[in-house]
Amino acid sequence: MRNEVKELKDTLEMLMSTTSVRQVSPSLTGFPELTSQNTAISTPPSGGKKKIFSDVLSTKNTERHSPTVKPNDNKTAGGIKNLLRTKIYPINMKIWIRTFKSLKNGNVLLEADSKEEIELLNTQIREKCGDHVDANIHKRRDPRLFIYNVPDVVNSENAEDIILSQNPELNLKEGDIQTKFAFKTKRNIKDIVIEVKPQTRRQLLLNKLKLECTKCNIYVCVD
Repeated sequence: MRNEVKELKDTLEMLMSTTSVRQVSPSLTGFPELTSQNTAISTPPSGGKKKIFSDVLSTKNTERHSPTVKPNDNKTAGGIKNLLRTKIYPINMKIWIRTFKSLKNGNVLLEADSKEEIELLNTQIREKCGDHVDANIHKRRDPRLFIYNVPDVVNSENAEDIILSQNPELNLKEGDIQTKFAFKTKRNIKDIVIEVKPQTRRQLLLNKLKLECTKCNIYVCVD
């Protein structure tokens, strides 16, 4: 038993000695710095308020805003990073770059905390690096649902009007639903795929839709 305890202690001491933690000074450019182990450490701008653990948990599911930068020429992801570091100064724009990493496809991903920050950063990249790279802001697609077993008279052209007129209790308005396409399954069952706003999605999944003389089930559309 003593030998086992001694072995565990020796292993723990070895792990602690090989895992070093060093303080990294805030970046002078606003981009996350790299340690000697090539690990990015992102520090908030000077004077920024430190977040406590409860703050981190409360913002865990907040929306992230991110553009992808891809080369116009033969630049690698490392080349793109070097270009951005020399041409773009987020710290002067009071922007905190939360993520700055290379992707497997050779592009570079950046993330910030607000839509306004990313739009400002995206504009700067286009103006100062537009001859070498393209920057595109990711836009979230609205969630999709499919309406199961709809009557034949309902199609992608009239589905929205019929849904709004026959389901007034749902308080849907024009623009809440966008019909994408209709299709038939191998069993010759007609379904319609719709795109909706997040709040509309929750509402529809709790109900059935009245279409002509049929009450149709609604399911999540998995791409």
